[in-house]
Amino acid sequence: MKNSWVIMFVAVIEFYGADYCIYCRKALHILNSKGLQYKHYDTQDSQVRAEVYYRTGGQKTIPQIFINNNHIGGYDKLQELEKSGKLDAINKI
Repeated sequence: MKNSWVIMFVAVIEFYGADYCIYCRKALHILNSKGLQYKHYDTQDSQVRAEVYYRTGGQKTIPQIFINNNHIGGYDKLQELEKSGKLDAINKI
């Protein structure tokens, strides 16, 4: 019997947002509905705000989302990925 190898790539999703933000909640709903795992950074923390500001080149709005260290943008961009079906390709073999 031969050994079969399946390589699965797991996307690293980083989510910067705050509990009070309606667009953050909407974006999290999309990620959760797809069963995607993500690291949530709370932008109410000043150090986290400074980090996301630096990583996005000065964006001050939330949410801000990164997939595999690529800046995707906010809720609107995530929604575009979801509607186009491209979000479904994340974490697939």
